[in-house]
Amino acid sequence: MFSVIIATHESERTLVPTLAALVPGATAGLLGEVIVADAGSRDATAEIGDIAGCRIISSEAPLGARLREAAASTRTPWLLFLRAGCVPEPGWITAADAFMQ
Repeated sequence: MFSVIIATHESERTLVPTLAALVPGATAGLLGEVIVADAGSRDATAEIGDIAGCRIISSEAPLGARLREAAASTRTPWLLFLRAGCVPEPGWITAADAFMQ
C-alpha cells in the first residue's frame, strides 16, 4: 500500500484529472491515502481535495518543506509524489504493485 502526495498551488483545474486517475489505485486496494500539499491556494484547490477525500496540508512554506511535512505524516511505507496535472499512464497500478512486491 502506498500514499500519494500531490503538490499544488492554485490547482483547482489541474487537480481533478490527477485525482480521477488515482481512483483505480484506490479500488485495487493499493492506495492508502492522498495528501494534497498546498501552497496556500486561494482558488478551490483545497475544496476539491476535501471532496475527493484527500488530507490537505496547507502552508506557504517552500515546496520542499511542504513535501517533507506531508511525507512525515503518512501512514504507509511507500510514497508517490505528483504535481497537480500529472496523470499516470495506463498500467501504472500493475507497475506500482510489482515494484512494491
